[in-house]
Amino acid sequence: MKRLLLLILLSVGFTNVSFASDLCPNGSNPKRTVSSDGSYFVYKCSLSSSSYSSGDSFNIPANASATGSTFTCNKNYYRNNAKTACLRIPANASSSNTSNYYICNTGYKKSGKKCIPRLDIPINAHKALKSWTCDLNYYRNNTKTGCLKVPENAYSSYTSNIFSCIPGYKKTGFNSCIPRLATPSYRN
Repeated sequence: MKRLLLLILLSVGFTNVSFASDLCPNGSNPKRTVSSDGSYFVYKCSLSSSSYSSGDSFNIPANASATGSTFTCNKNYYRNNAKTACLRIPANASSSNTSNYYICNTGYKKSGKKCIPRLDIPINAHKALKSWTCDLNYYRNNTKTGCLKVPENAYSSYTSNIFSCIPGYKKTGFNSCIPRLATPSYRN
């Protein structure tokens, strides 16, 4: 009698068994519908319009891994706008294993699908093509990171990063302009 009861319990307990390969990518059970011609069953997941048959797997693009009902791109890849593929990150960028986007490295900024050098324009300067130039009556410092006011008796143009001394003065090694010494003329 005990054996018969155990056999009944076991047979009733396993009648609604589902295997992992029969589940949707998010872990839910697929909805079973009859095919259009009525000859077979079609299993559809509620979060996706894709059809799944028993044993089918979720479509994961190259350079990605499954994450619940979607995918996450591998390190140094990012998800395209259509969210259908993983693309290689551009130069001067980085991406982790747990993200679908990339960030530009320090000193770079996003421009379209690239990371371009960030142009930090110092005070008293303006943009000039792909770089910067000091404003009128300013010149570039020795480290080329900022602009300094020209010294007394000097000037610079709006398109120059150096200064010149006014007539009658000459540059010294200390970034200043000193008077030229008048050379005496010797008359016989």
